[in-house]
Amino acid sequence: MLIEELGIMGIVIVILVWVYEGFHLKFLDQVVDEGRQISRKVTHASMFTSGFLAGILMAADIFTAGSVLALVLGMILSKKIDHKLWFIQIFLVLACYSIASVVLLSTITGFVIDWLELGITFIIVLVGSIADELFHEVVDRMKDGPLKFILEFRLVMKFIVIFMPFFLASTAWFHAVAWISFDITYEITARLYMRSHPETVVASTSFESM
Repeated sequence: MLIEELGIMGIVIVILVWVYEGFHLKFLDQVVDEGRQISRKVTHASMFTSGFLAGILMAADIFTAGSVLALVLGMILSKKIDHKLWFIQIFLVLACYSIASVVLLSTITGFVIDWLELGITFIIVLVGSIADELFHEVVDRMKDGPLKFILEFRLVMKFIVIFMPFFLASTAWFHAVAWISFDITYEITARLYMRSHPETVVASTSFESM
């Protein structure tokens, strides 16, 4: 795994990129679906940065590649890709991933892409994410209480990524940290915006009920 050859710097890079992607994913969701007002330049800059960072890390890290591809397919299957900005974002990610992969394969001696591990990671994350979503729908129907509060944190995928290093050579402990950090950043971004713009919660709820 190329990223591990960078030592602690590689680990920090993985975690920081996942943190940024957690912020950006919710940020773009707010722009597209929640009416967040932000300049076009800032939105485009964030999209390009996200695609560039994700694409390069995917080329260098099998876990990230398999996970991002699974998340993209999951969004498509759940029909969340309903705006041109999402199509542009996915194109940027895949384009940067393809270019970075070609560059690494042609410039680094001995660099190979383990397609088997990538495929296994892709399947695990895709199935786990779907299970997480289905379980979350069950939790939504539960009565409010301590148990519901705990289960709302989408624990299925968190447990999966914690145990993946035990049977996948391309996955390490810091990938679990990266995934959980991604989730936390996504949630913090959502809550901070809802706190400063409570009217968007009402608008979103009204839209979903139509």
